[in-house]
Amino acid sequence: MTDEELAQAALAAVDAKGPAEPPPGFSDRVLAARRGTRAVSVRASAAVGAGLAAAAVAAFALVISQRGSNAHGSARTQGRQTVLLDRRGVAVAEGGSLLRWSVAANGEARVEQEHGDVFYRVEPGGPFTVSLSGVAIAATGTCFRVEEQMGVPGKMALSAAAGALVSAVVVSVYEGRVQVRTPQGGVELAAGERAEVQPGGAPRVVPIALSATPSSLLATPPAESGQASREELVAHERASNAQIAALQTRVRELTTEREKLASRIATSPGHRREEGEEPDENGLPPGNKTHDFTPDELAAMAKSCEVRIDMPPLGHEPWKMSPELGARMRLSDDEQAAATTVVNKIRTDAQTYLRGLYLQTTGDQAGADNLSAMTLGQEILHKSRPEDVDAARKKIALERAGMSPRPADPNIGTIPERYFRYLTSLGDTVQQELEPVAGAQQAGRLRDAIDGLRMHMNGCKDER
Repeated sequence: MTDEELAQAALAAVDAKGPAEPPPGFSDRVLAARRGTRAVSVRASAAVGAGLAAAAVAAFALVISQRGSNAHGSARTQGRQTVLLDRRGVAVAEGGSLLRWSVAANGEARVEQEHGDVFYRVEPGGPFTVSLSGVAIAATGTCFRVEEQMGVPGKMALSAAAGALVSAVVVSVYEGRVQVRTPQGGVELAAGERAEVQPGGAPRVVPIALSATPSSLLATPPAESGQASREELVAHERASNAQIAALQTRVRELTTEREKLASRIATSPGHRREEGEEPDENGLPPGNKTHDFTPDELAAMAKSCEVRIDMPPLGHEPWKMSPELGARMRLSDDEQAAATTVVNKIRTDAQTYLRGLYLQTTGDQAGADNLSAMTLGQEILHKSRPEDVDAARKKIALERAGMSPRPADPNIGTIPERYFRYLTSLGDTVQQELEPVAGAQQAGRLRDAIDGLRMHMNGCKDER
């Protein structure tokens, strides 16, 4: 007799015997069994037949004996869904994903992700492998996302085996280390790194481009039904913290190069050009330039619907000016303290503004209260219609070039419009607010030296 048949037999006994007081300690045994396993789900009535005691105890003894055995399951998602992978972790699958999973008695976990976009939070406990389109992703305790990129130009190829269209696979790591392998080769990724696998090819490490795939850096919030379990909330919090750690790691890696650049700039960094940093053949400014554009540069950027953003740190923790930065900027202790206050006020204002846009986009109050500003911003774009995001980027690029009127009230238009309009102004706000503290020239240098974030977003959608 199967486990389910035994459970049904126990329920049938309840119906046959009628109501009576449960045997001593019965509820404790039920709760203990439910805590120990999810293998069999048995309904317990407040009134249990006296003759059921032996059958019920036998059924729950069977449940307890399932500890340490194999567990498995599957999910086909219509919308975002959180899937508990037994004791080995949590998968948050976007709509249209399909996965099957199994966890062995020794803790080894295998996930067959047939397609879709899934975020994984893995608990330590043995090998953990995700397979998708011939790509094997191996991890232990870590936090990563596996995406199947559908319909991306240049990333579709005919499958030799099936003769069907197969998309590229992208793996992004937020915490720990992950191995990505195909028959053609493999790479190991650390936090803040990403690999792309074209059909039939070996994995290759690619830059994390926020403009190309905003969703790839997201710590996906729990299911939006309002019934998120404690496990989902804990997993989401860990994922958010992991994302912050990954971004901080990436910032630290870039700090040395940025400081070398800053040390070469004697005047306001947007005005001086180094040798070989003239506009390219399309008139676009050098890649490291994020402000003080010439009219011609802004016009060229408008043609490619390009916006460039530089912003101060927007993390949960207050920003602190390092003694090294203060010394390099030749700021007194009082000036350093005043500059720190300015940056943190702008940081707080930006968090508030982005929370408001996020709430209007998703209605998710819990996410607005707990997600980092960076995650809020990326979720705003991810949840908006792609055509609205493309149109907003084009509109803001035209406004900045003076080719389209800028509204008197910046808080009008679509949510993506307000998002881009606000972020493209943040760097200027920082510099203007720092001028009374450090002077005009030093404010420009300090703007570029602050450990914030730089983003380039471009590409005009074809209009037909």
